[in-house]
Amino acid sequence: MNSGIPASAVIPVATPEYIEKVKCYHDENFAAVNSALGNIEKQLRKSLSKNDESGELTFTRLYTMMLGVWCEARLHKLLYEKGVFSEDERHFVYSVSSLGERWQRALELGLKKHLGFKIGDEISKKTVKFSIFNLYEEIREWISEHFAPAITLRNKIAHGQWIKPFTNTQGEWLNTKNFSICGSSIASLKNENVLTTTIKVQLIKEISVTINNLAVDSHVYKAENFDERYGVVSSIIEKLASADYPAFKQSISGTFKPPA
Repeated sequence: MNSGIPASAVIPVATPEYIEKVKCYHDENFAAVNSALGNIEKQLRKSLSKNDESGELTFTRLYTMMLGVWCEARLHKLLYEKGVFSEDERHFVYSVSSLGERWQRALELGLKKHLGFKIGDEISKKTVKFSIFNLYEEIREWISEHFAPAITLRNKIAHGQWIKPFTNTQGEWLNTKNFSICGSSIASLKNENVLTTTIKVQLIKEISVTINNLAVDSHVYKAENFDERYGVVSSIIEKLASADYPAFKQSISGTFKPPA
């Protein structure tokens, strides 16, 4: 099979020193993104407290977009945590282009490392315990339900589709019929606000901790710890499902006081 790489080409191997340098790059990037996410949240809350509808829309869109950016930066940080993944394992994750699928592969590798499996080993009801397989499937569902939409909205907002998002128009443009409204994205944008996005940040943080624990300290994190992890994430998902934004907005409106 032709890989597209000339036979004479030599792919340099990253030294431990270079890997450590790249780890620091990702750590710095994530710290900056994490700080920006917090700053945007503060500005959004100020807009709400002043009943500034224009500011609310602006910072809600930026906050929603930054959630997707944060999600990507967090994955890079996870993949370069000390003692977590090897170069071969990072290649397994980065060899797919979809960010959602990369998170799925990071989870898959985390569980395989926990079980002592090789990269090519299968995870199924036949190869792992029932409780572990159910946990794995549950986390996969969390990623599909909560990571993928955040990534989709990031792309819509970054391409200027703040009010009327379109179906994918990043491919070849044929004619104006390429621009058709994406109803599901409109609904998703309307449901995004400071309350739901903040809860989603908490959710992604806890899922990434779960994957990290699987991959790093398998001798420490046993089944009971995963039950605890499941409880933490489930409670956040319940909080997200019951989020009452109108009530939250009413409670925060009119509370802003300009500095003296």
